[in-house]
Amino acid sequence: PDLVFALIFVFAFGLGPLPGILAIAVHSLGANAKLFAEANENIDMGPVEGLRALGANWIQTMRFAVVPQILPNYASYVLWRFEINVRTAAVMGFVGAGGIGMELMTAVRALYYEDISAILILIVLTVSLIDIGSYFVAGPFGPAITKGYDYARLSQESVKREGQIKKLVLDAKIKNGVIRAEDAAFATERNRFALK
Repeated sequence: PDLVFALIFVFAFGLGPLPGILAIAVHSLGANAKLFAEANENIDMGPVEGLRALGANWIQTMRFAVVPQILPNYASYVLWRFEINVRTAAVMGFVGAGGIGMELMTAVRALYYEDISAILILIVLTVSLIDIGSYFVAGPFGPAITKGYDYARLSQESVKREGQIKKLVLDAKIKNGVIRAEDAAFATERNRFALK
């Protein structure tokens, strides 16, 4: 799709780097939007429900239950798309969309084999360094962000434990005749969310 967009933008804006930038931007925005939407839809709702049950507001729920789940995905998608864009930028020059690909095409047409080798080595080194750098950039997102997710998970477990304790207390009160069974059933239904 990048090359198709590049050809369209070259036709619209002429030769140069602007068509390449627009082609990469349009494709990256569309692809990342789809991936981000899927990451948002696939979060585990358990921590969200646990924090809501404990009385957390919307901001606290997003901070401790949602963001820890989606931020590692967001970071990996952005870095992955950045690596793809660097490789794509090298190919964009072949259709006249500027960038290092245009320099490579000029060297190929002029049969400057030393320049071709140098440009290809630079492209491979750049992609490799970006890959290594993205590994180090994405690394800190794991442990630092999942602390909030662990907090939300513990909150959900504490709500379940609280519900189980309430059920045990109600059973004991029924057994000892302190309350009637129908009152206990009403209280259990009221606290149903905690007994799942």
